[in-house]
Amino acid sequence: MLQRYEQDYLLAREYLTNPDRDLGDIEDAKIALGDSEITEIDGDTIRGAEGEVLDMSGDQMQLSLEGEDGLTLDVATIDRPDTRESQLDITRKEQQIAEKEAEIMDLEKQADTFRDISADLGTEDPKQFDSEDAQAHLVRQLLRSFPDIRALTPLAEATDSGAQFLAALTGFFDGEAEKADQLVTVRHAEIAQLRQDIGKLQAQLDSRRRLAAEKIRDQKERVRATQTFYERLGVSRLIAQLESVLARISPMSPLVLPDGTSVSEMNLSTLKISSSRTP
Repeated sequence: MLQRYEQDYLLAREYLTNPDRDLGDIEDAKIALGDSEITEIDGDTIRGAEGEVLDMSGDQMQLSLEGEDGLTLDVATIDRPDTRESQLDITRKEQQIAEKEAEIMDLEKQADTFRDISADLGTEDPKQFDSEDAQAHLVRQLLRSFPDIRALTPLAEATDSGAQFLAALTGFFDGEAEKADQLVTVRHAEIAQLRQDIGKLQAQLDSRRRLAAEKIRDQKERVRATQTFYERLGVSRLIAQLESVLARISPMSPLVLPDGTSVSEMNLSTLKISSSRTP
């Protein structure tokens, strides 16, 4: 577990020191390296304790195994066709949750404030608000605190006595508090749905990464078996010296052997050789 934490820390630090690096590269590097401990990060190259060499310089990551004898065998090309959009969706939904949580805090404060005002109005003497001037003065005070609540002004105009005026204001602020409570309930439901969506997206991401990790691990094991075979034959250093020459072999540029065999492809990592015999 400590090794995993250390790997995560090293990859995160490498990402932060390279502004051009994509955040998804961290997860891809984890998939590529598996349980191997990071021994070195040098620019776009990450090396693992089991001979892994991860080249991050291109649009796709290239994973290979490097032997002590200089032979480097290709393992896999790693790209991210499916996870980036899902990760962006998760990030967007997390931002929405943060915004809704902040809104909930504001709504709860508003509800408490409205209830406090309603309670304070309930202690006022109704007679002091029998005059229109007194009512207008209180409405102006309230509007200075709540400039967006323009519905306060018609309340004063529709009442004939201080008692009616206070009752109307009290009912109004109680109603506003209730509206805020209802919005809080709605926002909590929306957050619950967003978290459920994030859980589904995260499960999909984890599944894709797990499958990718298993595929790369299997490929790494096959290539390592080839590496061991070359070492047992004692030809690893010789192949390493010929690697650049053998890499030029292709269907457009085949290697023709003395017996007439035409080699059109040679994969050193899997010992796969494509050839044909000229009659």
